[in-house]
Amino acid sequence: MPSHSLSGKADSLRKPDHSLHNDELLAIAAPALRQQRLPPNEMEKILLELCRGRWLTRNEIAALVHRNPESLRQRYINPMVEHGLLRLR
Repeated sequence: MPSHSLSGKADSLRKPDHSLHNDELLAIAAPALRQQRLPPNEMEKILLELCRGRWLTRNEIAALVHRNPESLRQRYINPMVEHGLLRLR
C-alpha cells in the first residue's frame, strides 16, 4: 500500500488547490469536526485521506480536524509513520 505524505514545512498549503479552505479537505475532515471522539481507526482514515497526494504540516492537519497538533503527532502521526502509512517530508 502506498504511503501518504506529511510535510514538515509550513508552506505546503499555499498553493490554491491546497488551501485550508479547500472544500475537498474540509469535506474529508468533516467527521472529525462533528464528533470530538472518534475511534482511532476512523481518525487514521481521515488523516490518510487528508494526506493523499499532498503534503500537509501537522499544524495544518490539526486545524482541519480541530485537534491539538502535539496530541495528533503522538497518538496518530508518529505511529502511522512507523508503520509506513505516512511519510514525513
